[in-house]
Amino acid sequence: MERVTGTISDGDRAIIRDLSILMVPTPASGGGPGWRGDLDWPRDAPPPHRQRFYRLRTSDGRSGQIVFVGPEDMGSHEPARVRFRTSGPFD
Repeated sequence: MERVTGTISDGDRAIIRDLSILMVPTPASGGGPGWRGDLDWPRDAPPPHRQRFYRLRTSDGRSGQIVFVGPEDMGSHEPARVRFRTSGPFD
């Protein structure tokens, strides 16, 4: 388990910068290494969409595609806890 700081982008547009993210290594489908994680999604950022691909770039130089797997409860004024997994290489 590791805590990283990262930026999440949708295409060429950064949605959130300098976000604290908790990540855990997991076996990926197909036998390669993968990651899953969670983060507090800020209320002032556009809501994430499940099963849509985003790009995560961490402050230590790693980068890869992620997909949000839930939940998407964005009903209060507090940040929403969302989960994601990597899709493909993350290095």
